[in-house]
Amino acid sequence: MSKANDTGVMTLRDLGFDELTERTYRALLQKPEHDLTTLETQVGAAEDDLRNALAHLVDLGVARTHRAAPSGVVAGDPTASLRQLIERKEDELLRKYRKVAGLRTELGALSALDGRGLAGLRGGPGVERIDGMRDVRERLHELSSLTRASMYCVLQGRPRPEIGRALDLRLRRGIELRLIHERSVLDDEQNRTYLHRLMTAGALIRVSDRRLDPLMVMDEQVAVVPIDPENHGQGALVVRQVGLLTGFLRLFDRLWDEARELPPDLQDIPQEPELTDDDRRLLELLASGNTDEVAARHFGVSVRHLRRRIARLAARLEASSRFEAGVAAVRRGWL
Repeated sequence: MSKANDTGVMTLRDLGFDELTERTYRALLQKPEHDLTTLETQVGAAEDDLRNALAHLVDLGVARTHRAAPSGVVAGDPTASLRQLIERKEDELLRKYRKVAGLRTELGALSALDGRGLAGLRGGPGVERIDGMRDVRERLHELSSLTRASMYCVLQGRPRPEIGRALDLRLRRGIELRLIHERSVLDDEQNRTYLHRLMTAGALIRVSDRRLDPLMVMDEQVAVVPIDPENHGQGALVVRQVGLLTGFLRLFDRLWDEARELPPDLQDIPQEPELTDDDRRLLELLASGNTDEVAARHFGVSVRHLRRRIARLAARLEASSRFEAGVAAVRRGWL
């Protein structure tokens, strides 16, 4: 029996059938010779409810009254009648879509009336400032609900559930979704499962060794960035100014090109060992210009032992020199 679901698969319920009407329709197709009394028993309904269900089938156009039929109703060819019903549903959805599309044309005029769009308001022309995380979340929801073609995101830290739900919705609407995460997000099994689910749904995801600052670009027409990357609680800037927006798009493209693609099975990715306090302190000493001898005395080890530790760190950072190791450590947020 077909049941209502939210998997995206269309069922008879979406075409106007209710539970009893569907049971009656299936029984009528399987046993057209059954009279009303037999049908009552088969579908488990009282006579009045059964008659209403049969009348509903006639209204839907999948059955017609027939004096010679034992039940007074005969089902039509399901291939033809259901196709007509689907076409009517498609026409109805198309009319609704056209209304929604017509409403979108009013958004520009309504935005012009919105005080937040006035030139010079707090953030300057083409820039809207939003203070406080609650207002930022509400504004992001409004903007993402209007997104029609693409959403490019640079995400910092571990995925947040509310963002995940919003991204799932965008994917179901067929929007191109590209995400860049920090490499550290793969160290957690729950995060890997979440990213695998998004990839399966169609998202394009890459990871970066950089320490990332958040960025969202929607339809290549509006960008959202934090006011202060070090303090997200201050709020965000919504940017529509063409020059700034072009810069953000180029930044995203550069980060995307530098980031690494993920394999289809994220469970195959080895977890990167955590950086120890001693490793971080060693990197800080070297970044401050201390010699190997000074660093070795700090840890109470031999210079030879210290250099082996430096070599292991450089290998983890895929660096061929101390300078490259320092740059890579900064990108990963180790320093």
